[in-house]
Amino acid sequence: ESLCGRTMTRIINPLEKMGAHILARNSAYAPLFINRNEALKPMKFELPIPSAQLKSCVLLAGLFGEELTQVIEILPSRDHTERLLDLDQKIVHDRKIISASLADEVPNQSYTIPGDFSAAAFWLVAAAIQKDAEIKIENVGLNPTRNALLDILGEMGADITIENERMEGAEPAGDVIVKGSDLKAVNIDPKIIPNCIDELPVIAV
Repeated sequence: ESLCGRTMTRIINPLEKMGAHILARNSAYAPLFINRNEALKPMKFELPIPSAQLKSCVLLAGLFGEELTQVIEILPSRDHTERLLDLDQKIVHDRKIISASLADEVPNQSYTIPGDFSAAAFWLVAAAIQKDAEIKIENVGLNPTRNALLDILGEMGADITIENERMEGAEPAGDVIVKGSDLKAVNIDPKIIPNCIDELPVIAV
C-alpha cells in the first residue's frame, strides 16, 4: 500500500531509455507491468539524488545489456548492490562510477546476511539516552554507507564499543555495545543524511 502511493517516475524514466516497456497506473504508480522486446541499451546515468533504490534498478538492468552501463554518484548512497554483485567501481573527480554489463556474472552461492543496522538503531539509541543502561547487539551490519548513526552518537558523546569486527561475505559486521551517557546536541552534516535516512526519527529522540 505504501509503495502504491509513491511515484515511480524516477525508475520508469531511465529504464525506458534503456529499452524497457513499462505500463504504470496513472503513468506513474504501481503496480508496474514491465517487458522488453529487445536487448537493453547501455546508458551513462547520473543519479539526480542519492538513492540506492534508483541506482540498483539501473545497475540490475545493466546486467542484461551487452555493452557497459554506468551509474555516476555525486553523493554516496548505500552500496549493498555493488558489493553483492562485485561490480567495478572507481572514483573520478570526487564522483563514484559503478559499471555493469552482461559480462558481470552473478555467482550462484550461499550468502550470510548480517543483522539490519536500522532495526538495531532504536535499541542502540534507547541505551545511549538512559543512565546506567547497556546493550550489546551481536552480528550487526556495519556497512559504512549505512551506519552514520554511530558517528552521530559518538559526536554526541555516546559510549560505543565495537567488537568482533569481520566480513560476512561482502559486508562488514560486528557486535555493537552502547552504554548510557550524557549526550549533547550536534549539527548533522547534510552530506551524511543518505547514510542515516532511516534513523533520523530516532536521532531526534
